[in-house]
Amino acid sequence: MGKRVYHCRVLVSVALLLALGVPGLRVLRAGEVLDNAKILKMAKDGVAIEVILKLMEPGPNPAERAQASNCRFDSSSEAMSEVQKACKDGGWKPEDVTKLQTKIIELANKDQKYLKELVDRALNVFRNADDLEYSLIMRQLVREGKRVVPYLQNKLDVEDERERGGVVDAFGRIGDKSEAVVRNVALMLTDRSKPVRERAAKAVVALSGQTTAEELIAKLNSRNEKLDGVAMALGYLGDQRAIEALAKLLKTSDDGDARLCAAFSLGELRAKTPAAAEALLEAVLDERDEKLRESAARALGRIGDKRAPAYIMKAFHRFRPGRDELIRDLSYFKDIAALEFLVGQVENDDPKVKRATIETLRIMTQENETDAEGWRAILEVLRTRPDWIRADSAQPRIPDAGANRDAAPPRGESGDKSIPTSTR
Repeated sequence: MGKRVYHCRVLVSVALLLALGVPGLRVLRAGEVLDNAKILKMAKDGVAIEVILKLMEPGPNPAERAQASNCRFDSSSEAMSEVQKACKDGGWKPEDVTKLQTKIIELANKDQKYLKELVDRALNVFRNADDLEYSLIMRQLVREGKRVVPYLQNKLDVEDERERGGVVDAFGRIGDKSEAVVRNVALMLTDRSKPVRERAAKAVVALSGQTTAEELIAKLNSRNEKLDGVAMALGYLGDQRAIEALAKLLKTSDDGDARLCAAFSLGELRAKTPAAAEALLEAVLDERDEKLRESAARALGRIGDKRAPAYIMKAFHRFRPGRDELIRDLSYFKDIAALEFLVGQVENDDPKVKRATIETLRIMTQENETDAEGWRAILEVLRTRPDWIRADSAQPRIPDAGANRDAAPPRGESGDKSIPTSTR
């Protein structure tokens, strides 16, 4: 973090410039960027080489440099040709043109070295640092903007997944929507690492354009790639056209991560279509994946499907893993049958279930009882309130697990199936 930054800090002496009487010269404000465009303008206006070189030098002390501007120069062949033309228009001597070009090349090389070192330092932070350091380095990268993008692109193939994830995150934050960047970020949706795919999903949305949703929906037809990142991106994107494809993915996919993210995204989209509801209700009763059951239950809660409480309660009785999380999803519903069920779990022997039950009851009722007797009294009061409903709490028809997924074979382990969240 302590490496020298090679930005050229310049101090503009107003007294010197006024004494020189240079026509057309605009004094640079503190913090303003001195770049090729400003140099070309001064050269065309006939500003003397001595004045321009003075502007391109660092101030004499740290206090002055802190108030100065940044030099950011382009030394490409095209840029050098533009410098030659501007100096010719300004009536410069050939030797002065050479001096200016030499200085621009020198500062541009230092700037390139700085950007390369910044990205190298960023990768180290992505791999090892805490949240504060991560946030600080991201702010530096965003401040540099598109200039740093080529150096980040060179790091997309690094081995460490935390480094790749940080690079993708940086692309999304910088917001460069150039074709190469958008294409590379889209490719990271199918990265071998789940955390990288999660970051790519958010970055794709940050860089999205008019055709992004259509392109992502089309990707869901692939059978050879991981699709959880694509499904997650569609949820974040919020395009209702994705509902049908996501419901199909949830119902037919063999991949646990893809199904989990499809359920998550259907909740994000508040999908109320019959196909989406059927797929989610079936997923609540999935026999193999507790995370999928919870994700589907939460999605149904966000959608507000009144059939969900009956399915959630059935899943609670049928499966032990993840029961405490399932209970929490009943908080979305002001349903008397769900309330009766919860009151019956207040004295559950499982401490996680008991804690989740009381927390859910407090959210549902806005009351603060602590024991079963108190909650039973609350239940009796709420039975008479018109804003509490008795939803369709009949026993749900239990589908055969996987019967509607093209007789898919049992899914293999697919890593952490938690609800999609940012990894940083």
